[in-house]
Amino acid sequence: MTDIQKLLNKYQSPYIPGEKRSKKYNTQINRQYRHQDRILLLDKINNQLPNTLKLNRDEKEVVTSILTVFQNDLQYLHRRAKNEAIILAIIFTIKKRTKPSLYLNRENKENREFTEIAEQYRLNEPTLITILSRITNYYMLHNPQVIYETTRYDHTILYEQEHIFR
Repeated sequence: MTDIQKLLNKYQSPYIPGEKRSKKYNTQINRQYRHQDRILLLDKINNQLPNTLKLNRDEKEVVTSILTVFQNDLQYLHRRAKNEAIILAIIFTIKKRTKPSLYLNRENKENREFTEIAEQYRLNEPTLITILSRITNYYMLHNPQVIYETTRYDHTILYEQEHIFR
C-alpha cells in the first residue's frame, strides 16, 4: 500500500483511535447518548406507573418514535420542562386514547396515582397543554391533511405527489 493510499484511508474514516474527534462527530455521538438516556427515562417512568397505566409494547414503540422525531431538540416541546415531564406528557397522551377517563385530577384511585407521579416530575395542566399543542403543531406542519371532498384540488395530482414522496 502506498503512502497516498494510507493517507486516504486515514482521513476517510470519521474517527481514528488516539486522535481528537471532530466537532461534528462528537455532537453526533452526544445526540445518540442523550436519545438512549431518554429511552432509559421512559423505562424508568413506565415502571413507576400503576399496572393499569403501564405502556404495552405498541404504545412504548409510539412514544419511542415521538422521542426519535424530537431527539435533536426535545426542549422544543417545552423550554422549562424537564425531560421526565415531557416524556410523562407523551405517555399521558398515549394512555388517554385507550383510557378516556384519565385526567390530571384526583377523582379516582387511578387518576390520583398518575397525578402523584405528575407532581413528582412537575407536570401540570398548562405544561401538558403546551407540550401536546406543540406536538400537534409539528405533525400538522410536516404532514398536512387535505380534505378529499372539496373541489378546490386536483386529486389525481395530489395522489401522484403523495406516492412520489413516500
